Amino acid sequence: MSRRFVISLSKERRTAGLLYGFVFLLLAFFWLDERKVEWDLLGYSACAMELRGATPEAVHAGVYQELDGRVSAEDAELLRTKNAYRVRLAVDPEAFAAQLPFYRGRVLYIGLIAALGGLGCSPIDGAFYVSWLSGLLLLAACARWLARRGHGSWEWVLGNLLLLVALGFFFGEHTLATADALAAALILWGAFFLLETRRTRLGLVLLGLSLTARTDHIVLIAALVAWCALPGAAAAPRISRRALVTSAGAYFVLILGCTVGREAYGPWTVFQHTFVDYMSLPATETPPFDPVIWLDQSLRSLPKFKSSAPLIFLVSTLAAAVIGWRRGKWRAGGTGLAFVALLATLIHFAFFPALWPRLMFPYWALGALAWRGAHDSPQENP
Repeated sequence: MSRRFVISLSKERRTAGLLYGFVFLLLAFFWLDERKVEWDLLGYSACAMELRGATPEAVHAGVYQELDGRVSAEDAELLRTKNAYRVRLAVDPEAFAAQLPFYRGRVLYIGLIAALGGLGCSPIDGAFYVSWLSGLLLLAACARWLARRGHGSWEWVLGNLLLLVALGFFFGEHTLATADALAAALILWGAFFLLETRRTRLGLVLLGLSLTARTDHIVLIAALVAWCALPGAAAAPRISRRALVTSAGAYFVLILGCTVGREAYGPWTVFQHTFVDYMSLPATETPPFDPVIWLDQSLRSLPKFKSSAPLIFLVSTLAAAVIGWRRGKWRAGGTGLAFVALLATLIHFAFFPALWPRLMFPYWALGALAWRGAHDSPQENP
């Protein structure tokens, strides 16, 4: 490869990166004053207050007091009175405290909210600010991926379009005060360092950090790391056996710390509360585990794949996997990544049959990026 070509390609990448970055900064500017209020906001704010040693009664009173003046009067009223479940939580500190184990496992997100609280920021404002900053990190990760190699090929163009479409679906969720944007940003940056550079250790660390925002993303992370450790996988550099064992152990410890260590509810309680019925006292109201109910809910949720966002990315990722396999099997750069995104999506759905854009964005983004590596081999990665 000639020096002139390398310099030209480098300039092209920088120009593309600056262009994408400018567009995304404009989007972020318009996001700043937008806030979509859901009950999760109260759960995360309360968990941040807990870290300061407040009693359940003080947390309950403080959260609802913070509502007034931080969100609109209409939103504050809906959070208190939309249904019987919310009415009880608004007047019963015990029932309110019983909801917090659903949120305690998002250690990094809650910790950042608490850190802003130490600077004088209210927990409710802090929850939105951390989400907004996480959105910036997510946009920066997407800009970095979009400006990467492959300029001019139709796979590069299609992959970029798919990633932009995925961002479009995500835009409807971006102003929620949740840990989802933070987890997605850390996964995309981790995958970038793992697949596109030789900074493997940094990539593995960022993937691990994402678990402290959403532990259920271990499904995607485990599939991605395992693929990178396979002989002949199109990833640079390949993860050594030692790094694989070390990262697996670290991830296991992180998950235990964020779930058992934080006294978070187990998967069955979360499943019941999300898909069956809201429970004021989940610890005592959750029925015994029933695999028939779990399987029935998962099967009845399959039509969700017909919605526009899941359908687009299911079909495109499957096509990327098939085309990549026919061209070079595992040596085609996009093949393994497409299979990783598909397998992780299906496994995650089997355990938690939801396809919310804010939850599934990392899966869809990696599926879109599979198109970009259709002709690449490990040696061609910079």
